[in-house]
Amino acid sequence: MRISLVVVLVALCSTMPLRSQQQLQSPPKDSVTCKDQEGALKSMAYIDAVMDQIRPPEIRIGRGISLGVELRYGAKAFLTAEGDKYNEWLGTAQVPKGNVIEFLESTADSCQLPPDPADAIKLLNIHWEVKALTRKEFDQLHAKFMLVLTQYLSTVRERSNYYLEKNRSGGGVDASEYVIEYDNSWEHFRIVEMNLPIDGKPTEMINWVHHFQIMTEQSFGGKPLTGAGWSNN
Repeated sequence: MRISLVVVLVALCSTMPLRSQQQLQSPPKDSVTCKDQEGALKSMAYIDAVMDQIRPPEIRIGRGISLGVELRYGAKAFLTAEGDKYNEWLGTAQVPKGNVIEFLESTADSCQLPPDPADAIKLLNIHWEVKALTRKEFDQLHAKFMLVLTQYLSTVRERSNYYLEKNRSGGGVDASEYVIEYDNSWEHFRIVEMNLPIDGKPTEMINWVHHFQIMTEQSFGGKPLTGAGWSNN
């Protein structure tokens, strides 16, 4: 289960004389310690919150269609449609080895990790590349995603029935996973698909992600988007 990091800010209040009270009018400092930062990273909550907020600067939720895939920590790709403009985007973090986890860990070790994950985006120095798509190219990718999304719901039902029948209480471990987010100005959702084959075969959603990954690599110079930084590898 994904959890959200809650940062508690403590404001000091007292019944000091007015002159002392005036000294407290500046914004209160947070009470987040280095240990708190390390704990947030170990739970992955902070890193997930950072990755969730990475979006192309020109793309806003509720405007047209956007389909994003977190290919690994440090690389995120989007398909977007707004009006008659269709684009593919690739955002990569400009940090050592392109590994966001290692970078944030070293930042926490030096006690420099911002309490708000949104502020950590600036430290990653995300570099965005964009390629124009034709309406046909966008439609093909989007239509295939709509198809596998329907099949994905069947997979969810199948696995849920299995858990209920077997009285299971745990999930898969040591499996790569992909975070997929979708918005079409009406519906907005986020799913996490783990690469856990059914009957020895990958799910259709995983197949679609791999196809999208290969297309993205080809579109932006052929640089591999796999390797260090994948979730749960």
